Amino acid sequence: MSYSTYIVFKLGELADRGVSSARLSWREKESALAKSRMTVPTALILGAIASGSRYGFDIMDATGLPSGTVYPALRRLEGAGLLRSRWEAARDAQRAGRPRRRMYELTGAGAAVLPAARRKLAALPQLVGGQLPRPATG
Repeated sequence: MSYSTYIVFKLGELADRGVSSARLSWREKESALAKSRMTVPTALILGAIASGSRYGFDIMDATGLPSGTVYPALRRLEGAGLLRSRWEAARDAQRAGRPRRRMYELTGAGAAVLPAARRKLAALPQLVGGQLPRPATG
């Protein structure tokens, strides 16, 4: 297991047990962030989920990103241990008259890298003249 993979798992384990990631060094947190390949779309998606967007179309609406960006990123983030997903109950979807939705939520490791993702997004408008969408906050 690589060091950065180890840090992602440790962040998740600590947060899931209620231990603050504040105990981890800046370097350890940045390693976890690097493992997640924190791009602007990734940061926007994490922010949207943290703010209450739970399924693909909802995340697309919150971020303004297309499905070809959102769905591969969701799979990658889940594989990196920053998100977990589950299918909603079939009866809930039937009552609403629509197909079942795959619901996403942050893991402990995802919550631990969220502040760094938000810092990254906050710095970007200065680089591109303020032309970026505002990230979801939660």
